[in-house]
Amino acid sequence: MNQIKAIIADVDGVMVGKQEGVNFPLPPQKIIHSLQLLSAKNIPVILCTAKFGYAIKDIAIQAKLKNPHITDGGALIIDWLSNDVVAQYPLDQTVVLDYLRSCLKENIYTEIYTTQGYYVQESQRSALTPKRAKLLQMEPQLVTYILEAAQHNVVLKIISSSEGDDDMSKLENNARQFGDKLTYIWTQHPYITPHKLLVVTAPGVSKQHAAREVMDYLQIPFEAVLGVGDSESDWNFMQLCSYVATIGSDGGKLQNLARSKGGGKYFFAASVEDNGMLEVLDHFKLLELR
Repeated sequence: MNQIKAIIADVDGVMVGKQEGVNFPLPPQKIIHSLQLLSAKNIPVILCTAKFGYAIKDIAIQAKLKNPHITDGGALIIDWLSNDVVAQYPLDQTVVLDYLRSCLKENIYTEIYTTQGYYVQESQRSALTPKRAKLLQMEPQLVTYILEAAQHNVVLKIISSSEGDDDMSKLENNARQFGDKLTYIWTQHPYITPHKLLVVTAPGVSKQHAAREVMDYLQIPFEAVLGVGDSESDWNFMQLCSYVATIGSDGGKLQNLARSKGGGKYFFAASVEDNGMLEVLDHFKLLELR
């Protein structure tokens, strides 16, 4: 289907899985190679993730993706090949400080992010910390007081971690008290199960908003865009795209949404562990892989 001129794709659960050295922390080489071929055909592949921008830098560079990418839940749009920041939307510093005080009071494991790195308070270092470092491909800057680090940096994103399902309401209530002063979404990665992550960004920041900016920047209409995701939250940006593909089952929730695109414009692929992304590229005839 040569109507497709660009791809917007989630990363975790789509290209990156949980098999260390196989599809984690980077996608398998066959996926990287496929992305290289797409880029060589001038089909932009926009990586779209709630993760820290640096965590996808190696993918973008190895796959030679010469286009902007959406990171930090939409708070940062960056082209890693040219190192150009297309747009960034930091949190208000007063909100950051108040939110961090609340997290510390509730003893909620919390990270703050800038364009160049992320910070963790030394007293909160735990077994989760090295796992997060491996996932993000960068060690955190451990500080005595995270509030002090926030005062001296422009904060793009805050991530708070739950211990599992049982304390998710505590984290959500903590964020909800700030009303429209911030935006938050839940995300997760199989490598750090059972932890779930609450991603906090500035008001109005989302993958959808960032996707609109990127496609405007590239001057490609959404009628010619394929959106790829693995969870219901990815519909935030996928709904903009005329073509969609799901990786894995997501309990059927994302698949049900995908069906709304109509026949011929949606596809259900295998899981990330079975390289479902390759099935997507083959189905939409973006690359001949069989």
